[in-house]
Amino acid sequence: MAKMSEDDETLQIFFSETEDLLKLAEESLLALESTPESASDIEQLFRSVHTLKSGAGMVGYMDISDYAHLLENLLERLRSGKLAVTNHLVTFLLNAIDFIRQMIEKVSQGEMGADPEVLDERKDQVKRYLGIDGLSSPQEEPESQVTEVPKESTQEFSYYKIDLKFRKDLFYSGQDPLLILLGLSELGEFVQVVPDLSELPGFQDFCMYDLCISWQIVMKTERPYEDLEDVFLFVKEENDICVEDITNRYRDGVDIEVADKRLGEVLLENGKITDEVLGDALSRHKKLGQILVEEGKIQAEDVEKAVAVQQESRAVFRKTTIRVDVK
Repeated sequence: MAKMSEDDETLQIFFSETEDLLKLAEESLLALESTPESASDIEQLFRSVHTLKSGAGMVGYMDISDYAHLLENLLERLRSGKLAVTNHLVTFLLNAIDFIRQMIEKVSQGEMGADPEVLDERKDQVKRYLGIDGLSSPQEEPESQVTEVPKESTQEFSYYKIDLKFRKDLFYSGQDPLLILLGLSELGEFVQVVPDLSELPGFQDFCMYDLCISWQIVMKTERPYEDLEDVFLFVKEENDICVEDITNRYRDGVDIEVADKRLGEVLLENGKITDEVLGDALSRHKKLGQILVEEGKIQAEDVEKAVAVQQESRAVFRKTTIRVDVK
């Protein structure tokens, strides 16, 4: 790998941000030595490693991203109360953070982040804590054994609408929208993904290096709003990204706003038809779904799904809405 070019803004942002994230992680770990039950320090530690993992993946440093992902899984157990903070674990994590710093320093100079055998051994150490791959737990002093702490989750799901419109030359900066979407998908469930192809050029003008697709995503997650924003840490400045909390639209996992929408609106919002197709179909004297299927604009299955969503939304709306008769 060639040494980083000084004008590579994306990598410069990555290296600058990751140093701050590593410092935050170390500060959190040092604080946990004296206050091992501090939820805020555990949360800051988790978010720092999670953001670093996502950022490394976005710029193509997959060894760093994969190792940080394993650490993230371990920290999730701390976060959920399934593991207790011990002096041995804090020391182990401080060493892991230092290992990540060493890898980042090497790749910033155009070198390999870590020897493959060393990296595999480091991963195995984390896996021992996670109890996977048949590896036994690491040896610890008797007084610092990791213990299971039962904790009942009271967290509820939230729903977010995420509009992603990246700059056309995103690929030239070394970014990959697929990696961003994958990082986002790890935080919850994609309820709906609608690509916008309206700016896709004709074949003669098509360039494989131009990004002409944008997305609207509705996702369901237990993670806080800040975790979603962290996914876009390295791209939010120069791209049109909007994250909106729409939890109040959902009841029993159903979007009740669909109850008041017509079939055409539902199909349009789901990206199944265009404004032009909808306008043309509405000018006829037949049912919308019938016209669209007959003309091959949409599959009958898509119409049936949209109608089912409407019916479910209306049923939930009626069930959860109090009717008041005024005389």
